[in-house]
Order: sequence, then C-alpha cells, then structure tokens
Amino acid sequence: MRRFSVSALLLLGLLAIVLLSPATARASFGIDPGKVYIDNLYPGGSGEFNITLYNSGEEDTTYNARPRLPDYTDPDYEPFPYLDWITVVPESLTVPAGGNADVTVEVKMPEDAEDYFGRKGEVWISFTVAGDEAMVQIEIASRVFISTRADETASSNATPPSAVNHNDGSVDISADPRETAEKTTSPTGNEYSWTPLIIALGSVAAGIAIYMAVKKRRKGNNQPYNGGG
Repeated sequence: MRRFSVSALLLLGLLAIVLLSPATARASFGIDPGKVYIDNLYPGGSGEFNITLYNSGEEDTTYNARPRLPDYTDPDYEPFPYLDWITVVPESLTVPAGGNADVTVEVKMPEDAEDYFGRKGEVWISFTVAGDEAMVQIEIASRVFISTRADETASSNATPPSAVNHNDGSVDISADPRETAEKTTSPTGNEYSWTPLIIALGSVAAGIAIYMAVKKRRKGNNQPYNGGG
C-alpha cells in the first residue's frame, strides 16, 4: 500500500507539472507599455511605437506577437475592425534569459479609408510563448486604443496620459504602462477549464479506492480457516 501511495503522489505531482506549469509564465515574462493611445489618425496617416518584452525566466525563450480583436473594450471603444492596418515587426522574437527585446508596431490608415472618421477602436497586441503546446497557455497583450479624426481637417482634442512620442505633430501617440490584458488560455485560444485536472485527480482517487477495496477483499479471503464449531 505504501508503494502504491508513493506512486499515486508521484502521479499527482506529474499531473500538476504538466497541467499547471505554464501558469508560472505569468511571472516569467511581461511587457511595457500596457496601454497605447493613438489619436487623430487620418487617411494616409500612421503612428509607430515600440513594445518591450521582458523575459525574467532562466532560459532564452521565443515569443509570437500579433494583433488581434480584444476580448473586451473600454467604454466608448469598439473592437477595432481593421487588423490589416496594423503591422508588428518582428512577429517572432527570441528574448534571452533575464533580458528584453522590442517589437515595433505600426498603425497605418489607408488613403481611401473614409468610412472610419470620428470612431474609436481597441485592438490587442498579443504575446504568447512560441511552440507551447501545453494544456494551459499564458497570453499577455498590450491594449491599443485608436481614435480617428472627425473629418479630414479636424484635429483631436484628446490629451492622453504620459505622452511619449508625437509623429510629425499630426498623429499623437501616448503610452500608459498599466493594465495589460492577461489571459490563461488553451492552445486553441479558449479560456482554460480546470475540468481536465479535476478528471485526472478523480481518476487517481478512484484508482486508490478500487485498489484498497480489492486488497481488503483479498486479505479477507486469505484469513486462516479455524474450523467449524
């Protein structure tokens, strides 16, 4: 029984490592800034900024970066519908252990995009560990808020926090390090469910119970016969 108990504990530990170890990625990489504001965007105009990715883990790690629709937005913003306006370079980068690296994000509004005047949209620049096929995956995203001019000649009156750059005085870019979007997901992008772990733990518990019942029954069958009265 002792040997079986040790084996069961080892199995539980292995399951915990396999299912939960990706959650440690929460502490092993991060980004800055967490929020970026692009104001006064107009047809033909563009804005460019950098996002720094930090790897505080003990191994060099490759990450994927891409724009995607947000899971939620701030009030007054809609999911930004034009992901093709956004370029992330590079889309894959290796960050040394304890180091950092930058990606460059450019948002460019096409010359003929006259149907998006005076609107506000949010898009996420997503970062995930490349090749991570574990059941749990950590995604961190920088939230990008884009607002366009009311018309071709109007200028933005917005005064976003912590201005870090102005692109030729026309398109305003600012950054706020707070409020990154962080999610625990499965490799398919769905929110992770604890169901697999619960099933695994239940299976181990059931196996232990069955083993104990069988052993008790065998022990009862092996009792010496004392004869009849």
